[in-house]
Amino acid sequence: MHWAEIICEVKKKGYSLSQIADQENVTRPFVTHVVRGEKTSHKVAYAISAITGIPTEKLWPGKYVQSPAEYKRLRGDNKRGRLPSTQDTELMEAS
Repeated sequence: MHWAEIICEVKKKGYSLSQIADQENVTRPFVTHVVRGEKTSHKVAYAISAITGIPTEKLWPGKYVQSPAEYKRLRGDNKRGRLPSTQDTELMEAS
């Protein structure tokens, strides 16, 4: 989903990015970076998902998963960046 569409969905629900920043105790620019996909924050992404009612996988395909346990399994030791793609995961499991 394009970042501008995400902002529109947030506004349709009566929220602003500043309100999300306050709610999650982060800065407004940080929320903007998460919305644009430039940074990763599960608490911000899940807050936006809860507000909009749109799954994180649809908002940011391939970046977040619904289940925190699944996230931890896929993430492994990697603490930064996008989750491995399905193809990457299959290659890692085959090794």
